[in-house]
Parts: sequence; C-alpha cells; structure tokens
Amino acid sequence: MESIVLSETNHESLGLKSSKPMYKHRRMVNDEIANRIFCGAVECKPVIQQLNKRSVKFVDGTVVDDVDAIICATGYNVTCPYLDNDIVTGSLKVRELYLYVFPPRLKMHTLALIGFCVDIGGTGPVLEMQARWIRYKDRIADFIGAKPNFWKLLLTDPKLAYAVMFGPCYPATYRLTGPGVWEKARETVMNAQKNTQQESLQFFLIILVIVVVSLPLFALIKIT
Repeated sequence: MESIVLSETNHESLGLKSSKPMYKHRRMVNDEIANRIFCGAVECKPVIQQLNKRSVKFVDGTVVDDVDAIICATGYNVTCPYLDNDIVTGSLKVRELYLYVFPPRLKMHTLALIGFCVDIGGTGPVLEMQARWIRYKDRIADFIGAKPNFWKLLLTDPKLAYAVMFGPCYPATYRLTGPGVWEKARETVMNAQKNTQQESLQFFLIILVIVVVSLPLFALIKIT
C-alpha cells in the first residue's frame, strides 16, 4: 500500500519523506501540497534547531531570516470543561461514549457529542454521519429554510430530486434553496455520485492489487 501511495508523488523530492512507516504515524491527505511546493509557494523544512529574534535555524544548517510569525501546529486537547466530569470522562482515546457520540453515564440521553473521535481517513464524513444520525442537519436546514423540498424538486427537476434523495449527502445540498444559495450547488450535487464512483473504483483497484500480491504468500504458508 505504501509503495502505491509513494508511486503517485515522490515524497523525498518534495521534502515530505517521513522516517516512519506509513501506518506508524498520522497521515495528511492534501491534493494541493505538491502543487504548492512545485510553484514555490510552500517550502518544506526539517526540525527547528534554534530560534533567534527574527530568524530560524533548522537541523540541516539552513537559516530563514526576517521571520514574521511562527505557527506551532501542535494540535489541541478536546475537552469539555463546562461539563461535569461524571458525564464526560477520560482523554479522547479512552473517553466513554456510546458509538463515540452519547455519554452512557447520563440518565437522560439528551446530549450528543459530535467530533469526539479519532478516525483513520477523512474526519468530515464521520462528523457528517454523526450529525445525520441525530437528524441534526435536516432540523437546522428546515429551521433556516435551506432544506430542499423533495416533492417540489421532483416536479421541477426530477434528476436533481433523485440525486438529493439517493446520492451522497453533500454540503451543497443545503445551498440549493434558502439563504446563501450557491449558483454551482446543483452542479456539485449532480456530480457527487460520479466523483464517489471514481474514488470507489480507485479503492477497489488498490484492494485488488493487494489481494493479487498477497496470494503467493498465502499459497506459500499453506504449502509449508
């Protein structure tokens, strides 16, 4: 899998080569980073060795002068200081939440925590599913008048109605009507299924390659 990912982009030439294996640390998915590096908008640097008044020295000996700001992207702690510890306990990794959403210690299950989870992959779809589980988005969209009317769409734009009802749930769905209407919302919703199918096909091909490569290994284990 790692060789397939690295075959798309030379991470070493971009300064993105990690000293750890792919599954031993956090991964970042960014389609723009390579283009930004190639055009010179972003320059990769190793670990900081020393900070001076207006300059930064790195472990490879290079120095950057006239630095205006340093952003320490060290992450953050997900906490709820406004809630009693008996309701939400522990760190993010060991927090007691039913399906990472509902605090089981709460007698009346009227509280849902969205985003209190660590996943492998895109966080956005996970948060979206958590919100859809408690029917949160539709209720808010209905409240502000941004929820699409399926029956109205069925009469005026049947293809769009089908895409809204049976296609992937995109944020653009709530830009079709109501406040903040987006002129490209329909186009985005209509292309959602196509984009999803392309990604699914790529994932299927990767899994197929892994299976084909693994077959000789399984055969060898069976023989021995």
